[in-house]
Amino acid sequence: MPAAFSVQADVKLPEKVPGGAFGMFLLAAINRLEEDAYGAKIAKLLDEHGRKAPTPRVYQNLAQLEEAGLLTSQTHTGDGPRVRGKPARIYSLTDPAKSIIQFFLADAG
Repeated sequence: MPAAFSVQADVKLPEKVPGGAFGMFLLAAINRLEEDAYGAKIAKLLDEHGRKAPTPRVYQNLAQLEEAGLLTSQTHTGDGPRVRGKPARIYSLTDPAKSIIQFFLADAG
């Protein structure tokens, strides 16, 4: 029997995830990469697992997920990862996105 799933009362889940299944793959990749989740690394992880996607599509869907309130992002400063010589934009899951991931992980168990 799957583990019980509960969402915090103050967390509103979206009716749909932008990008559909691909959006879910992006959320899962960000969850897996944690503090190291930037566009190029997310695309590489998906590619390593057989989910090829053009980099522009990855960035377009990341922007849609952020606009939907499922992600936040900030430009990394200091000695962190760089993309084409510029500091990378690091993506993080919001509470609603974490609840979506929890739901699928609980159901898989």
